[in-house]
Amino acid sequence: MSLRVKLLVGYLIFVAALTGLGGWSSWRLREMGGVSRRIISNNYDSVVAAQDMKESLERQDSAVLFALLGQRERATAQLREHRTRFDAALRKAAGNITEPGERELVEAIRRDRDEYDRLFDGFIGDLGAPGASVPAVAATPRADIQVGAAATLEGAAASEYFARLEPLFSQLRARCDDLLRLNQGAMVAKSNAAAAVAQRWFLTTLAIAGTLVVAGILLAVFLSNRIIRPLLELTATTAKIAGGDLNARAAVTSHDEVGVLAAEYNRMAERIRQLRRSDLGQLVVARQTTEAAIDSLYDPVLVTDAEGRVTKLNPAAEELFGTERDNVGKHVREIVSDSRLATAVAEALNSQRPVAAEGAASVLPLAVDGSERAFRLRTTPMRDDAGRLLGA
Repeated sequence: MSLRVKLLVGYLIFVAALTGLGGWSSWRLREMGGVSRRIISNNYDSVVAAQDMKESLERQDSAVLFALLGQRERATAQLREHRTRFDAALRKAAGNITEPGERELVEAIRRDRDEYDRLFDGFIGDLGAPGASVPAVAATPRADIQVGAAATLEGAAASEYFARLEPLFSQLRARCDDLLRLNQGAMVAKSNAAAAVAQRWFLTTLAIAGTLVVAGILLAVFLSNRIIRPLLELTATTAKIAGGDLNARAAVTSHDEVGVLAAEYNRMAERIRQLRRSDLGQLVVARQTTEAAIDSLYDPVLVTDAEGRVTKLNPAAEELFGTERDNVGKHVREIVSDSRLATAVAEALNSQRPVAAEGAASVLPLAVDGSERAFRLRTTPMRDDAGRLLGA
Protein backbone atom coordinates (compact mmCIF):
# COMPACT_ATOMS: atom_id res chain seq x y z
CA MET A 1 0.00 0.00 0.00
CA SER A 2 1.48 3.32 -1.05
CA LEU A 3 1.92 6.26 1.29
CA ARG A 4 -0.77 8.22 -0.54
CA VAL A 5 -3.25 5.37 -0.14
CA LYS A 6 -2.46 5.12 3.58
CA LEU A 7 -3.11 8.83 4.06
CA LEU A 8 -6.30 8.68 1.99
CA VAL A 9 -7.57 5.69 3.96
CA GLY A 10 -6.92 7.50 7.24
CA TYR A 11 -8.71 10.63 6.06
CA LEU A 12 -11.60 8.64 4.57
CA ILE A 13 -12.11 6.78 7.86
CA PHE A 14 -12.30 10.07 9.74
CA VAL A 15 -14.61 11.64 7.14
CA ALA A 16 -16.85 8.56 7.20
CA ALA A 17 -17.05 8.76 10.99
CA LEU A 18 -17.97 12.45 10.85
CA THR A 19 -20.55 11.72 8.15
CA GLY A 20 -22.04 8.98 10.30
CA LEU A 21 -22.21 11.33 13.27
CA GLY A 22 -23.88 13.99 11.15
CA GLY A 23 -26.41 11.51 9.80
CA TRP A 24 -27.17 10.17 13.26
CA SER A 25 -27.60 13.70 14.63
CA SER A 26 -29.90 14.63 11.74
CA TRP A 27 -32.00 11.53 12.35
CA ARG A 28 -32.25 12.37 16.05
CA LEU A 29 -33.26 15.94 15.25
CA ARG A 30 -35.95 14.60 12.96
CA GLU A 31 -37.15 12.34 15.76
CA MET A 32 -37.34 15.35 18.07
CA GLY A 33 -39.41 17.16 15.46
CA GLY A 34 -41.71 14.14 15.32
CA VAL A 35 -42.12 14.22 19.10
CA SER A 36 -43.11 17.89 18.93
CA ARG A 37 -45.60 17.18 16.16
CA ARG A 38 -47.10 14.30 18.13
CA ILE A 39 -47.52 16.51 21.17
CA ILE A 40 -49.37 19.06 19.05
CA SER A 41 -51.49 16.53 17.17
CA ASN A 42 -52.27 14.35 20.20
CA ASN A 43 -53.00 16.89 22.92
CA TYR A 44 -53.04 20.43 21.64
CA ASP A 45 -56.15 19.87 19.52
CA SER A 46 -57.94 18.38 22.53
CA VAL A 47 -56.91 21.35 24.68
CA VAL A 48 -58.34 23.76 22.10
CA ALA A 49 -61.52 21.66 21.84
CA ALA A 50 -62.01 21.69 25.63
CA GLN A 51 -61.55 25.47 25.75
CA ASP A 52 -64.02 25.93 22.88
CA MET A 53 -66.59 23.74 24.65
CA LYS A 54 -66.23 25.75 27.85
CA GLU A 55 -66.68 29.04 26.01
CA SER A 56 -69.68 27.76 24.03
CA LEU A 57 -71.24 26.36 27.20
CA GLU A 58 -70.88 29.70 28.98
CA ARG A 59 -72.46 31.47 26.00
CA GLN A 60 -75.39 29.06 26.11
CA ASP A 61 -75.80 29.71 29.82
CA SER A 62 -75.85 33.46 29.23
CA ALA A 63 -78.78 32.93 26.83
CA VAL A 64 -80.90 32.23 29.94
CA LEU A 65 -80.56 35.88 30.91
CA PHE A 66 -81.93 37.01 27.56
CA ALA A 67 -84.83 34.56 27.92
CA LEU A 68 -85.68 35.82 31.42
CA LEU A 69 -85.63 39.40 30.11
CA GLY A 70 -88.14 38.50 27.46
CA GLN A 71 -85.69 38.46 24.50
CA ARG A 72 -86.55 34.92 23.51
CA GLU A 73 -85.48 35.23 19.86
CA ARG A 74 -82.05 36.53 20.79
CA ALA A 75 -81.69 33.79 23.37
CA THR A 76 -82.70 31.16 20.82
CA ALA A 77 -80.24 32.48 18.19
CA GLN A 78 -77.34 32.55 20.64
CA LEU A 79 -78.25 29.09 21.89
CA ARG A 80 -78.35 27.66 18.36
CA GLU A 81 -74.99 29.23 17.39
CA HIS A 82 -73.08 28.01 20.41
CA ARG A 83 -74.66 24.58 20.43
CA THR A 84 -73.24 24.16 16.94
CA ARG A 85 -69.81 25.29 18.12
CA PHE A 86 -69.99 23.05 21.18
CA ASP A 87 -70.91 20.03 19.05
CA ALA A 88 -68.05 20.75 16.62
CA ALA A 89 -65.56 20.99 19.49
CA LEU A 90 -66.96 17.79 21.02
CA ARG A 91 -66.54 15.93 17.73
CA LYS A 92 -62.97 17.22 17.52
CA ALA A 93 -62.22 15.95 21.02
CA ALA A 94 -63.91 12.60 20.32
CA GLY A 95 -61.77 12.15 17.20
CA ASN A 96 -58.51 12.81 19.07
CA ILE A 97 -58.56 10.29 21.93
CA THR A 98 -54.92 9.77 22.99
CA GLU A 99 -54.81 9.57 26.79
CA PRO A 100 -56.05 6.95 29.27
CA GLY A 101 -59.51 7.88 30.59
CA GLU A 102 -60.06 10.48 27.87
CA ARG A 103 -62.66 8.40 26.02
CA GLU A 104 -64.77 7.92 29.15
CA LEU A 105 -64.52 11.63 29.91
CA VAL A 106 -65.68 12.58 26.40
CA GLU A 107 -68.63 10.16 26.67
CA ALA A 108 -69.60 11.71 30.02
CA ILE A 109 -69.48 15.18 28.43
CA ARG A 110 -71.68 13.91 25.60
CA ARG A 111 -74.28 12.51 28.04
CA ASP A 112 -74.31 15.67 30.13
CA ARG A 113 -74.56 17.76 26.97
CA ASP A 114 -77.63 15.82 25.81
CA GLU A 115 -79.29 16.19 29.21
CA TYR A 116 -78.39 19.88 29.38
CA ASP A 117 -79.85 20.50 25.92
CA ARG A 118 -83.06 18.69 26.86
CA LEU A 119 -83.54 20.66 30.08
CA PHE A 120 -82.57 23.95 28.39
CA ASP A 121 -85.09 23.42 25.59
CA GLY A 122 -87.77 22.67 28.17
CA PHE A 123 -86.84 25.77 30.14
CA ILE A 124 -87.06 28.01 27.06
CA GLY A 125 -90.31 26.33 26.04
CA ASP A 126 -91.86 26.96 29.43
CA LEU A 127 -90.95 30.64 29.21
CA GLY A 128 -92.59 30.90 25.79
CA ALA A 129 -95.82 28.98 26.67
CA PRO A 130 -99.23 30.83 26.69
CA GLY A 131 -99.68 32.71 29.95
CA ALA A 132 -96.01 32.37 30.76
CA SER A 133 -95.19 35.92 29.80
CA VAL A 134 -96.80 39.09 31.06
CA PRO A 135 -97.53 42.06 28.79
CA ALA A 136 -96.13 45.44 29.53
CA VAL A 137 -97.56 47.07 32.66
CA ALA A 138 -100.29 49.67 31.90
CA ALA A 139 -101.45 52.56 34.08
CA THR A 140 -104.71 50.91 35.28
CA PRO A 141 -106.09 50.24 38.68
CA ARG A 142 -105.05 46.56 38.24
CA ALA A 143 -101.37 47.32 37.46
CA ASP A 144 -100.17 46.14 40.83
CA ILE A 145 -101.78 42.76 40.20
CA GLN A 146 -99.93 42.38 36.84
CA VAL A 147 -96.57 43.38 38.31
CA GLY A 148 -97.01 40.86 41.05
CA ALA A 149 -97.83 38.15 38.53
CA ALA A 150 -94.71 38.97 36.46
CA ALA A 151 -92.52 38.91 39.52
CA THR A 152 -93.99 35.57 40.52
CA LEU A 153 -93.29 34.16 37.02
CA GLU A 154 -89.70 35.39 36.95
CA GLY A 155 -89.08 34.00 40.41
CA ALA A 156 -90.41 30.60 39.38
CA ALA A 157 -88.19 30.56 36.24
CA ALA A 158 -85.12 31.54 38.25
CA SER A 159 -85.87 28.83 40.78
CA GLU A 160 -86.22 26.33 37.94
CA TYR A 161 -82.84 27.46 36.49
CA PHE A 162 -80.94 27.23 39.76
CA ALA A 163 -82.59 23.97 40.70
CA ARG A 164 -81.99 22.04 37.48
CA LEU A 165 -79.98 23.88 34.80
CA GLU A 166 -77.25 25.54 36.85
CA PRO A 167 -76.04 22.30 38.59
CA LEU A 168 -75.90 20.48 35.25
CA PHE A 169 -74.10 23.48 33.69
CA SER A 170 -71.52 23.43 36.48
CA GLN A 171 -71.07 19.67 36.13
CA LEU A 172 -70.65 19.90 32.35
CA ARG A 173 -68.16 22.76 32.66
CA ALA A 174 -66.23 20.78 35.31
CA ARG A 175 -65.98 17.84 32.92
CA CYS A 176 -64.64 20.17 30.21
CA ASP A 177 -62.08 21.44 32.74
CA ASP A 178 -61.12 17.83 33.49
CA LEU A 179 -60.59 17.19 29.77
CA LEU A 180 -58.52 20.37 29.52
CA ARG A 181 -56.34 19.48 32.52
CA LEU A 182 -55.90 15.90 31.30
CA ASN A 183 -54.46 17.01 27.96
CA GLN A 184 -52.47 19.90 29.43
CA GLY A 185 -50.88 17.52 31.92
CA ALA A 186 -50.12 15.08 29.11
CA MET A 187 -48.50 17.89 27.11
CA VAL A 188 -46.32 18.87 30.06
CA ALA A 189 -45.33 15.25 30.72
CA LYS A 190 -44.50 14.63 27.06
CA SER A 191 -42.61 17.90 26.85
CA ASN A 192 -40.54 16.94 29.91
CA ALA A 193 -39.93 13.49 28.45
CA ALA A 194 -38.89 15.04 25.14
CA ALA A 195 -36.53 17.40 26.98
CA ALA A 196 -34.99 14.43 28.82
CA VAL A 197 -34.58 12.54 25.55
CA ALA A 198 -33.05 15.62 23.91
CA GLN A 199 -30.61 15.97 26.81
CA ARG A 200 -29.70 12.30 26.53
CA TRP A 201 -29.22 12.59 22.77
CA PHE A 202 -27.09 15.70 23.27
CA LEU A 203 -24.83 13.92 25.75
CA THR A 204 -24.64 10.88 23.48
CA THR A 205 -23.73 13.06 20.49
CA LEU A 206 -21.14 14.86 22.60
CA ALA A 207 -19.66 11.54 23.72
CA ILE A 208 -19.54 10.22 20.15
CA ALA A 209 -17.95 13.45 18.92
CA GLY A 210 -15.36 13.28 21.70
CA THR A 211 -14.64 9.65 20.86
CA LEU A 212 -14.19 10.55 17.20
CA VAL A 213 -11.82 13.38 18.11
CA VAL A 214 -9.72 11.04 20.27
CA ALA A 215 -9.81 8.37 17.55
CA GLY A 216 -8.78 10.98 14.98
CA ILE A 217 -5.83 12.06 17.14
CA LEU A 218 -4.76 8.44 17.67
CA LEU A 219 -5.09 7.76 13.95
CA ALA A 220 -3.02 10.85 13.14
CA VAL A 221 -0.33 9.78 15.63
CA PHE A 222 -0.35 6.25 14.23
CA LEU A 223 -0.02 7.43 10.62
CA SER A 224 2.66 9.97 11.51
CA ASN A 225 4.66 7.29 13.33
CA ARG A 226 4.31 4.94 10.38
CA ILE A 227 5.66 7.68 8.14
CA ILE A 228 8.23 9.35 10.42
CA ARG A 229 9.83 6.25 11.99
CA PRO A 230 11.31 4.90 8.71
CA LEU A 231 12.52 8.41 7.85
CA LEU A 232 14.23 8.71 11.24
CA GLU A 233 15.87 5.32 10.73
CA LEU A 234 16.98 6.41 7.27
CA THR A 235 18.42 9.62 8.75
CA ALA A 236 20.35 7.62 11.37
CA THR A 237 21.70 5.31 8.67
CA THR A 238 22.79 8.32 6.64
CA ALA A 239 24.68 9.67 9.65
CA LYS A 240 26.45 6.33 10.10
CA ILE A 241 27.48 6.19 6.46
CA ALA A 242 28.63 9.80 6.61
CA GLY A 243 30.73 8.79 9.61
CA GLY A 244 32.47 6.11 7.56
CA ASP A 245 30.35 3.05 8.38
CA LEU A 246 29.64 1.88 4.85
CA ASN A 247 28.13 -1.36 6.18
CA ALA A 248 25.17 0.47 7.77
CA ARG A 249 21.82 -0.26 6.11
CA ALA A 250 18.31 1.19 6.46
CA ALA A 251 15.54 -1.21 7.50
CA VAL A 252 12.98 -1.80 4.73
CA THR A 253 9.69 -2.42 6.57
CA SER A 254 7.13 -1.47 3.91
CA HIS A 255 6.56 -1.32 0.19
CA ASP A 256 5.38 2.29 0.06
CA GLU A 257 7.38 5.30 -1.10
CA VAL A 258 9.43 5.36 2.12
CA GLY A 259 10.23 1.65 1.75
CA VAL A 260 11.27 2.17 -1.86
CA LEU A 261 13.46 5.10 -0.77
CA ALA A 262 15.12 2.97 1.93
CA ALA A 263 15.78 0.15 -0.55
CA GLU A 264 17.30 2.54 -3.08
CA TYR A 265 19.37 4.13 -0.35
CA ASN A 266 20.73 0.73 0.67
CA ARG A 267 21.55 0.01 -2.94
CA MET A 268 23.40 3.32 -3.18
CA ALA A 269 25.31 2.61 0.05
CA GLU A 270 26.36 -0.79 -1.27
CA ARG A 271 27.55 0.80 -4.48
CA ILE A 272 29.56 3.38 -2.54
CA ARG A 273 31.07 0.62 -0.44
CA GLN A 274 32.09 -1.28 -3.55
CA LEU A 275 33.54 1.84 -5.14
CA ARG A 276 35.33 2.68 -1.93
CA ARG A 277 36.79 -0.78 -1.78
CA SER A 278 37.84 -0.58 -5.42
CA ASP A 279 39.38 2.89 -5.03
CA LEU A 280 41.07 1.85 -1.82
CA GLY A 281 42.59 -1.15 -3.55
CA GLN A 282 43.84 0.98 -6.37
CA LEU A 283 45.19 3.49 -3.88
CA VAL A 284 47.00 0.75 -1.96
CA VAL A 285 48.52 -0.55 -5.18
CA ALA A 286 49.58 2.94 -6.20
CA ARG A 287 51.04 3.64 -2.77
CA GLN A 288 52.88 0.36 -2.67
CA THR A 289 54.25 1.03 -6.15
CA THR A 290 55.34 4.50 -5.15
CA GLU A 291 56.93 3.27 -1.95
CA ALA A 292 58.72 0.52 -3.84
CA ALA A 293 60.05 3.06 -6.29
CA ILE A 294 61.16 5.38 -3.50
CA ASP A 295 62.72 2.54 -1.53
CA SER A 296 64.68 1.39 -4.57
CA LEU A 297 66.37 4.75 -4.98
CA TYR A 298 69.98 4.96 -3.85
CA ASP A 299 69.62 8.64 -3.01
CA PRO A 300 67.90 9.52 0.28
CA VAL A 301 64.23 10.61 -0.13
CA LEU A 302 62.18 12.31 2.59
CA VAL A 303 58.38 12.82 2.13
CA THR A 304 56.28 15.30 4.16
CA ASP A 305 52.65 16.31 4.32
CA ALA A 306 51.33 19.80 3.60
CA GLU A 307 52.31 20.89 7.12
CA GLY A 308 55.93 19.77 6.77
CA ARG A 309 55.58 16.65 8.93
CA VAL A 310 57.45 13.51 7.87
CA THR A 311 55.31 10.75 6.34
CA LYS A 312 57.93 8.60 4.55
CA LEU A 313 61.66 7.84 4.63
CA ASN A 314 63.34 5.49 2.18
CA PRO A 315 66.17 3.23 3.43
CA ALA A 316 68.86 5.66 2.23
CA ALA A 317 67.20 8.49 4.20
CA GLU A 318 66.90 6.25 7.28
CA GLU A 319 70.71 5.94 7.27
CA LEU A 320 70.92 9.74 7.57
CA PHE A 321 67.95 10.66 9.84
CA GLY A 322 67.00 7.49 11.69
CA THR A 323 64.26 4.92 11.17
CA GLU A 324 60.94 5.80 9.60
CA ARG A 325 59.03 4.58 12.64
CA ASP A 326 60.89 7.03 14.90
CA ASN A 327 60.48 10.03 12.61
CA VAL A 328 57.01 9.77 11.04
CA GLY A 329 54.81 12.57 12.36
CA LYS A 330 57.69 14.84 13.34
CA HIS A 331 58.32 18.14 11.62
CA VAL A 332 61.20 18.04 9.18
CA ARG A 333 63.17 20.63 11.10
CA GLU A 334 63.16 18.31 14.14
CA ILE A 335 65.06 15.50 12.39
CA VAL A 336 67.58 17.38 10.23
CA SER A 337 70.65 19.21 11.48
CA ASP A 338 71.10 21.40 8.42
CA SER A 339 68.47 24.13 8.33
CA ARG A 340 68.76 24.41 4.55
CA LEU A 341 66.77 21.21 4.14
CA ALA A 342 63.91 22.46 6.36
CA THR A 343 64.01 25.83 4.59
CA ALA A 344 63.80 24.17 1.18
CA VAL A 345 60.78 22.09 2.27
CA ALA A 346 59.01 25.16 3.68
CA GLU A 347 59.72 27.15 0.51
CA ALA A 348 58.38 24.38 -1.73
CA LEU A 349 55.21 24.06 0.36
CA ASN A 350 54.61 27.82 0.48
CA SER A 351 55.35 28.50 -3.19
CA GLN A 352 54.00 25.14 -4.36
CA ARG A 353 56.84 25.05 -6.89
CA PRO A 354 59.98 22.90 -7.10
CA VAL A 355 63.00 24.30 -5.28
CA ALA A 356 66.49 23.43 -6.60
CA ALA A 357 69.46 25.49 -5.43
CA GLU A 358 72.40 26.11 -7.77
CA GLY A 359 76.11 26.08 -7.07
CA ALA A 360 77.55 25.45 -3.66
CA ALA A 361 74.21 26.16 -1.98
CA SER A 362 72.74 23.08 -3.62
CA VAL A 363 75.32 20.75 -2.04
CA LEU A 364 74.31 19.36 1.33
CA PRO A 365 77.13 17.48 3.20
CA LEU A 366 75.79 14.71 5.46
CA ALA A 367 77.56 12.02 7.49
CA VAL A 368 76.89 8.44 6.41
CA ASP A 369 78.46 5.51 8.33
CA GLY A 370 81.11 7.77 9.84
CA SER A 371 82.09 9.37 6.55
CA GLU A 372 80.83 12.57 5.02
CA ARG A 373 79.00 12.52 1.72
CA ALA A 374 77.66 15.38 -0.37
CA PHE A 375 74.07 15.37 -1.64
CA ARG A 376 72.37 17.74 -4.03
CA LEU A 377 69.20 19.25 -2.46
CA ARG A 378 65.99 19.28 -4.51
CA THR A 379 62.45 19.76 -3.16
CA THR A 380 59.26 19.15 -5.18
CA PRO A 381 55.62 19.82 -3.98
CA MET A 382 53.04 17.01 -4.46
CA ARG A 383 49.43 17.64 -5.59
CA ASP A 384 46.35 15.51 -6.18
CA ASP A 385 44.32 15.40 -9.39
CA ALA A 386 42.38 18.48 -8.30
CA GLY A 387 45.59 20.46 -7.73
CA ARG A 388 45.33 20.45 -3.93
CA LEU A 389 48.66 20.43 -2.06
CA LEU A 390 49.43 17.09 -0.44
CA GLY A 391 53.01 17.58 0.74
CA ALA A 392 56.64 17.68 -0.52
